Amino acid sequence: MTLTRAYARAWRYYRDDLSRIIVSVVLVGLTTLASLAQPFVLAILFDYVIKHERPGKLPYRIFARIAPAGVGGQIILLAASFLLFRLLGEAFGLGQGFFKIRIGYNGILRVR
Repeated sequence: MTLTRAYARAWRYYRDDLSRIIVSVVLVGLTTLASLAQPFVLAILFDYVIKHERPGKLPYRIFARIAPAGVGGQIILLAASFLLFRLLGEAFGLGQGFFKIRIGYNGILRVR
């Protein structure tokens, strides 16, 4: 059996879950984006708040517009942002796991 035929055969068992598969792929992307946003928060903390540099990158400009004037308020905002991105990443990962289990279970039921 060729690889193409194996995928075609597996597709027959999973085509009813196409919407769940699409949602799972979208959740993978959102989890990745939330994980990639976390280092930006730390970079802003070190560069903008601690070193007082003013880089022209977009995340820095957004932070400069919404951040309070005091260093304490900026640190609190960055900590809340880091926590938010972490919680979003975990929530998206949890949803992705749910859909992955559901897709696998439905596929096994169809195979049986």
